[in-house]
Amino acid sequence: MDIITNIDNIQTDIKSGSYPFLIVESNDIKYQVKLPNYMTSSMINEYIAHKIANNLSCIVPKGVFIKFEISDIEDSIEHILIAEKYKALFKDYDIDLLKNTNGEIILYGIEWISNKLHAENNLEFIEYVNLTNSNNFYSIYSYDLYLHNHDRHLKNLLFYQNDLGNFVTILIDHDRIFGTNEGIERITELESNFDCIKKSSNAYLYEFITTEKQKASIIQYSYEIENLKDSTIEDIFVDYLKNCNHNMLQYNDVRESIKKFLLIRKNNIVDACKINEGYCYG
Repeated sequence: MDIITNIDNIQTDIKSGSYPFLIVESNDIKYQVKLPNYMTSSMINEYIAHKIANNLSCIVPKGVFIKFEISDIEDSIEHILIAEKYKALFKDYDIDLLKNTNGEIILYGIEWISNKLHAENNLEFIEYVNLTNSNNFYSIYSYDLYLHNHDRHLKNLLFYQNDLGNFVTILIDHDRIFGTNEGIERITELESNFDCIKKSSNAYLYEFITTEKQKASIIQYSYEIENLKDSTIEDIFVDYLKNCNHNMLQYNDVRESIKKFLLIRKNNIVDACKINEGYCYG
């Protein structure tokens, strides 16, 4: 995977979402980079979720590796520290822990798509869903159940109409897969747990899966997950380990725990989606 090195502009966003991040511009394209702190695995989670989606029919923004100068990161952290509520997270930030084995700072970024639409309220969303009976919107249930994503809601979806007039859903913000903000800690506990994700924001979206055609789409997407090759899951960490600071992924037991989670869940996802019909959706 290519690494972006020609950065034109970096801004620190401490207003959007629940955590500060960087907006990096290169060749008129903007990318969101969630600057990792050492209590979360947000960047790793984003990377894994995108690698999975890229092998399915789920649509996610483009993911890239971006190389930073140390001064860029220092300036960004200084801006974050200005926001009082983030001082506890970044006051003792050790930039050296971001460096890979070559002494470079390479972070994973997601294309920041500003020309697509959020549904700003429930009525807008209902109107959108009424237009999308055959849309990839219905991939969200099986995809989120597979990754145990607890953070799906209206603002983590983007909508647009493509050149053919078809409505398309883009799935964004996957730093809370594996069931928690941190992600890795509960992965063994959750690997065989296919219960409904009980958050009201998730449940609200799944309420719109009602017709037989829509429910069949859920099963179709679950078969896609089941048909992921084991080798695809084995290779999921290659680019990350080659480019980024290994962080938690340097430990073989962590990598094996993630692989085990993904393999167990893909081999049981079809049955889980069938069992959950009528209870979690439909």
